[in-house]
Amino acid sequence: MRPINLEISGFGPYPDWVNIPFERFGSRGIFLITGDTGAGKTTIFDAITYALYGETSGGTRTGEMLRSDFAKEDVKTYVRLTFAYGKDIYTVKRNPKYARAKANGKGTTTENPNAELTLTDGKVITGNKQVTTYVKELMGIDYSQFTQIAMIAQGDFLRLLLAGSKERGEIFRRIFNTGFCQQLQLQLKSKMVSAKTDYKMAQTGILQYIQGIKVHENSLYYGDIYSLQQEQNVNKIDEITELLQKAIDEDKHLESKINSSLATMDATVKNLSLKITQGADNNEKLYSLKREKANLVKLESLLAGVEKDKQALAQAQTALVNIKPTADKVTSLQGDIERLVIQIKDKERFISEKNKLLQELYAKYLLQKNGELQRDKLKAEISKLIEEQDRYQVFNNLGLQCGKLQKEFDVLQKNIKAKEGLLDTYTKSVEGLKETLKKYDNLPILEEQLKNSFVQRQQVGGVLKALNDRLIRAEASKTKLEQAWRSFISLDKAYIDVNTEYALMESRFLQGQAGLLAATLQENTPCPVCGSALHPNPAKLLQEIPDKEQLDKKGQEKDTAYIARQQASEMSGAIQARLDAEMNSIVNDIINCTEGVTVTKENCSQVIKSEIKNETARCNILREKKKNLREKQGLAGAAKEQLNLYEENLKELQQQVKVLTENIQKTLAQLEKTKGEYTAVGKQLQYDTAQAAKKVLNEKQKALCQLQQEYETAEKLYRQLKDRLETTKATLEENKVSLRENNTVLAGMLEKLNILLKENNFDSYDSYIKSLKTNDEIQEITTRINGFVADYTQAKSNVDLLTSQLKGEKIVDLMPLSEEKQNLVQCIASQTQNRDNIITRLNSNTDILTNIKRQAKLLLGYVDSYMVLKNLSETANGELSGKEKIAFEQYIQGAYFSEIIYEANKRFTYMSDGRYKLVRATQAENLRSQSGLELEVLDNYTGKNRSVKSLSGGEAFKASLSLALGLSDVIQRKAGGVCLDTMFVDEGFGSLDDQSLNQAVDILNQLTQGNRLVGIISHVSQLKENIDKKLIVRKNNTGSTVEIYI
Repeated sequence: MRPINLEISGFGPYPDWVNIPFERFGSRGIFLITGDTGAGKTTIFDAITYALYGETSGGTRTGEMLRSDFAKEDVKTYVRLTFAYGKDIYTVKRNPKYARAKANGKGTTTENPNAELTLTDGKVITGNKQVTTYVKELMGIDYSQFTQIAMIAQGDFLRLLLAGSKERGEIFRRIFNTGFCQQLQLQLKSKMVSAKTDYKMAQTGILQYIQGIKVHENSLYYGDIYSLQQEQNVNKIDEITELLQKAIDEDKHLESKINSSLATMDATVKNLSLKITQGADNNEKLYSLKREKANLVKLESLLAGVEKDKQALAQAQTALVNIKPTADKVTSLQGDIERLVIQIKDKERFISEKNKLLQELYAKYLLQKNGELQRDKLKAEISKLIEEQDRYQVFNNLGLQCGKLQKEFDVLQKNIKAKEGLLDTYTKSVEGLKETLKKYDNLPILEEQLKNSFVQRQQVGGVLKALNDRLIRAEASKTKLEQAWRSFISLDKAYIDVNTEYALMESRFLQGQAGLLAATLQENTPCPVCGSALHPNPAKLLQEIPDKEQLDKKGQEKDTAYIARQQASEMSGAIQARLDAEMNSIVNDIINCTEGVTVTKENCSQVIKSEIKNETARCNILREKKKNLREKQGLAGAAKEQLNLYEENLKELQQQVKVLTENIQKTLAQLEKTKGEYTAVGKQLQYDTAQAAKKVLNEKQKALCQLQQEYETAEKLYRQLKDRLETTKATLEENKVSLRENNTVLAGMLEKLNILLKENNFDSYDSYIKSLKTNDEIQEITTRINGFVADYTQAKSNVDLLTSQLKGEKIVDLMPLSEEKQNLVQCIASQTQNRDNIITRLNSNTDILTNIKRQAKLLLGYVDSYMVLKNLSETANGELSGKEKIAFEQYIQGAYFSEIIYEANKRFTYMSDGRYKLVRATQAENLRSQSGLELEVLDNYTGKNRSVKSLSGGEAFKASLSLALGLSDVIQRKAGGVCLDTMFVDEGFGSLDDQSLNQAVDILNQLTQGNRLVGIISHVSQLKENIDKKLIVRKNNTGSTVEIYI
């Protein structure tokens, strides 16, 4: 991956749009990113990683934190990265969640996070997750791997160097995806814990069953069983089951004996119950006969009163059915006649009072009707005034328009005079600036010549300084070469012997572990390691298997021999190759960068020092010339910018004068036309102003409205009263007719009522009223009579029936029989309780006996399974007691770690002049800690290993950089040839001295071979001077900006 162009908008400290064309740095070499602290150097890295993966380079800033605090509300926040991968070009744009101004300019709204990726063929992929997934698949690495390979952020150096075994393991898990190994460890541990739980649960279950055994205190086996329950010993299962079986047999015999006794007592109780039931029934009937006779005597005493109720009921029913309908009609007619008489009197009085008022209203109505001519005249005058109102409005508008046009004409005259003055001033300024710029026409040529000379001198000076450093290191390496070769020959033979022994022992150990696991496998049961339910070819169990302690001891011997051999080989080979190649290269490079000087291996040091001094003097002269040239360029640039500004202003003024002239002509013509129309309309108006005309119109409209209202009121009052009187007279005649008709009907009804009273034996109307009763009262009397008749009949029938049934019967004494039955029932209950207790004890003990036997069989299987899984889990998780704590995942990670250290030492040995070398620690700090990924440093000066934490600041940075670059190499190999053509390194160079800094730059220069670009963030002044390609970030109180120097 190579970045081509990066756009940043409203992002971090950058308030506006910033464009960084990385393609200007070329396809290989080193470029520097420098600037003030907090200006936003690391934000450039953040923008690249955020565009690709939606996360920042350091992983500390979330998407919501990326919006610039300096950005205005209308500035969008996004990053757009154009990058090359292989031969294809891609563009990815991504924005975080942030608040932006609404489209209507009122308030803010939330812009949700989004991303889009444009492919080479123009296809666009959208969505945060979709774009991130495509980038991972395209580049073959995820965010974590990318930040370790291509973008090493602040703090990642020392974090990897100084991490413990556990933390380094977490880093490698993310990078090398070794999580599956951890999952296997966790699965084995989970299965071991589950097997242990089953084993413990089975033991607990058996003990709980034993505690649940119940035996009667009088049992022959109570004491023995109780002692075993208190002992709680799972190993005495056979003894407890034998005793329990005997106790069960004892309870079965006792249950049979009680059942026989209960059968005899049940038969006796049934016979007594039958006698008691028959005697109680006979006694109840005798008591009932006595109660029924007393009730019959009471009812016979009430017969006279019932006869009177029957007579009153018959008379009330006659009044209700034969008389009441006619009497009700008479009462209703009398009420209607009284109401008609009152209504007739009221209407006659109303007519008499309102006739006089009607005559007065009619006279007023005629008077108002005769004013029709006056109202019509007012209407005509009002219509004419309304028509003239529009012309007054036109007249006023024309007057206002004339005043407005006159003001516009005056303003235009004033503006054109001012513009013509400015036009003359700018014309003279442009001519003067053109004359000034002619003096600086040759500045670009001078700048190019000076730049080429300075670059050439810097390159020569840099080469000479590098050659001098190389010569010093070469001289120091000669004394070490002979000792290194003798050491390597001896250590190589020792490693071959011990490695062969370890390989044979490890093979037998792993086969033995596999054989132990295979012995527990069952068909259709998942394997605890691979999960397969089928086991076609399980491993065989070997006879002689080395234990873990023996294997670990031999592995330690092998690792120690390998490290010693590898160190000797690398040291001797590196010293020999570097020394021979370096001396020849140094002589050739000195010859290539000097002229007229004879160079040999003997005098090369003197030649280099002399040439470095000369080149420094030449560069100082060129810097002074460059300073003078930049001052002239600044003056020329300022003059050119001023000229461009004046020329633009001149063009704009000329256009403005032209437009003003045209506007003056148009405004004058419009003013003359409007004045003529204003005069013509004024001559047609009746009144001087629209207000005067409006006042007259309002007065006439008010007078007309008053006249019209008086007329309508008089007419309305007259016609309303007239209509009301006519309606009242008609109603009065109808009431009089109804009164005569009702009097005639009433006379006939009274005659009919008298006849009905006599026919039904009522002396008078009053006697009828006294006999009359309501329906509810009649119903109450009827119910009372019927109830008495039913009670009397039932009582007489009951007495006759019981007398016939109880001839010769007497009261029976039931107490002796009941007492005998109660005693037997209590005895049965006691015996039944005893039997139920025995049955409950039998059922419980029988179930317990079955469960104890079943759990005992399961316990044997759980013990075997637990011991096998315990051994496998402790081996895979590095938890074997008294052994090194190397888990399976750490063993795999250790292989990657060895590769990383090997690649890292290629740089670290060089940067430390052969003194230091990174090595894996042979054992953990203590046997309780996880081990396998500890790191130490071998000091060749002392021949001893020591902690990496003992390195100085500069040494630690060299080791960290070497380790980071080694990790990058290994990840790229693992990822199958990831195409990453650009690497970024963030900070850390400030802790290096001049020599170490040159060595670090040499290492990074080696990375640029084969079209690779390396970007460095640093404040180191020497890097600023030696690296030509720069990206400078500047900050101020409104945000940050970026400048590029090539």
